[in-house]
Amino acid sequence: MDQEMIDDEISEHFDLFCDVVFAENGNQGDKGLRLAADTIINRMRNGEKFNDTMYAVLTAPNQFSCISDGGAAKWHGHTREHVRKICQEELADTTYTNVYYFRTGRYGYGKQLFKYKDVYYSGI
Repeated sequence: MDQEMIDDEISEHFDLFCDVVFAENGNQGDKGLRLAADTIINRMRNGEKFNDTMYAVLTAPNQFSCISDGGAAKWHGHTREHVRKICQEELADTTYTNVYYFRTGRYGYGKQLFKYKDVYYSGI
């Protein structure tokens, strides 16, 4: 996918991206928001292992609970400007390039990286 197509894809699904980031990690502070955003961005950029479009990454089965349980939909159009700004910053310059998975309670898939607040982060 060329850069123009990537930019169009991101632009088209930016609101959903922000909604998912907030619904998944909105209670984890700015660092937690960045980590959620970067997980999505990293998966999109690693199209060989994951889907290579933002929409496909966001809506992949069993990946983001807020998609399957409707949590992201309740924020649609109401995500705070602060969250949108963090998402824009991470798209421009991803902070955590090694994060591909996160979950609460315990480590899930991938190589264990670290725990931040209530969430465990893993890489590939």
